[in-house]
Amino acid sequence: METTWGSGFFEQLSKDLRSEFPDMQGFSETNLKYCKRFYLFYTQDNRIRHQLGDELEEHLILQIPWRHHIEIMVKCKSVKEAFFYVQKTIENGWSRAVLMNFLEADLFSSQGKALSNFSRLLPEPQSDLANQTLIGFFFHTADTAARRTRRMKKGWKVKRLGEVCDVIAGQSPEGKFYNVNGHGIPFYQGKKDFGIKYIGEPTTWTTSVTKEAEADDILMSVRAPVGPVNFATQKICIGRGLAAIRAGEKIETQYLFHFLVKHEKEITGSTGAVFDSISKAQIENIEVPLPPLPEQKHIVAILDQCFTAIDKAKANAEQNLKNAKELFESYLQGVFEGKIQGEKYFSLDSLCELIVDCEHKTAPTQETGYPSIRTPNIGKGELILKDVNRVSYDTYLKWTKRAIPQAGDLILAREAPAGNIAVIPDSLKVCLGQRTVLLRPKKNKLVSKYLSYLILSKQVQEILLSHSTGATVQHINMKDIRAFKIYNISDLKEQQAIVQQLDALRAETQKLEAVYRKKIADLDELKKSILQKAFAGELAD
Repeated sequence: METTWGSGFFEQLSKDLRSEFPDMQGFSETNLKYCKRFYLFYTQDNRIRHQLGDELEEHLILQIPWRHHIEIMVKCKSVKEAFFYVQKTIENGWSRAVLMNFLEADLFSSQGKALSNFSRLLPEPQSDLANQTLIGFFFHTADTAARRTRRMKKGWKVKRLGEVCDVIAGQSPEGKFYNVNGHGIPFYQGKKDFGIKYIGEPTTWTTSVTKEAEADDILMSVRAPVGPVNFATQKICIGRGLAAIRAGEKIETQYLFHFLVKHEKEITGSTGAVFDSISKAQIENIEVPLPPLPEQKHIVAILDQCFTAIDKAKANAEQNLKNAKELFESYLQGVFEGKIQGEKYFSLDSLCELIVDCEHKTAPTQETGYPSIRTPNIGKGELILKDVNRVSYDTYLKWTKRAIPQAGDLILAREAPAGNIAVIPDSLKVCLGQRTVLLRPKKNKLVSKYLSYLILSKQVQEILLSHSTGATVQHINMKDIRAFKIYNISDLKEQQAIVQQLDALRAETQKLEAVYRKKIADLDELKKSILQKAFAGELAD
């Protein structure tokens, strides 16, 4: 039998199943091999091996999406460990991304000590997993899965938003009635003044009122972008970029707000030649799942409790992320504190073989070729090659006629963001884009990375930018770059030692930053999962 498995069996089975069931998915050769692996992995447990038919269909292992199972099978060493992650996925409504994070963190080894206490608030049935459930899991049809997802909880109804709310489309007064002196009532035109939940303080007022929103009305952005929502905090006049949604007696305003937040990216209107937009009629036709009013209030109370805890955890993670960044910046400042003043100094020009300005025009680009380094591609010590513009060989030759950038050279951003600098790595041929400058330190005077770290230090950044020009965008002049003074230059051996220390600290702080970014992303995923539970009727039991 094993010989049969390895001699094109899966390839032929894949073809046969696709031919027999052309409207179904999941029959790729790779997926079929995972199906075999699934069977062999879980039937190590006698409890599963002896369950057949309808009994197996209700087993918890069939209550999570197929892609979740693949991650679990690949990472887990035992069925016991796999069951742990399956159960936690169901309890907490983990998306695949969140599951992968906990697998990487080896949550099983700590027996769930790192889990939040949301499981006592959130019941076991699936949440956002309904959206990810395998189409035709183990050859069930997609229609069956869809029917399960669409089941409405008893006592719930689906209503059009216009049946339970008043929708007021905005209309802008004539510009001659606007003022910034507080005369009339506040006027808001669109999303630009939105906060996290409540609209910001007014900057414009109008003495002629066209369309009004009341305090606690939900304001929806109806033109580029379509869908974001905020609460009005007082009576205001709304322009064409907004609509006000005023909840009626049958719907709780906060319940509706959470629903609209959850579905923001799904709310679409008409795609126009200039702006995407959504009309009053289209807003009124949005379908809302509507439980009885007491249940709506109960759901809102749970969401508020959960989100308060999540927001607090997210704020802590964001503060820790900020602290990790500041740790490195503080150490960097201490290292170079004595290099910006003193009696003896060298100009940067005297310490470099060359300082070359860029071409002051945009290079023609193409899909492939040599990277053209613009200011967005210059980070804090490193080049950012994601989405970099690329140029042909002929263009590369034209744009490097002043100097050919070499490994170890530095590229400094003169604008937006002015002061960022990066070292060109080995084996990378690049040319300069606009608003950049090439620095080549003398090898007997400066270590390239040492100069990069020096320029990135807070004091040096302040000095460079203090000479910058431009009313709105800071711009560093070439003469100021060449004349920049460096004091008390260390010898090359000491420079290399400083670079090693800074590289090591930077690597550690970057690890910390990655951890906190991951935590922030996980908390965002958790919020989405809780909202999915809420509007599937799984929070109010």
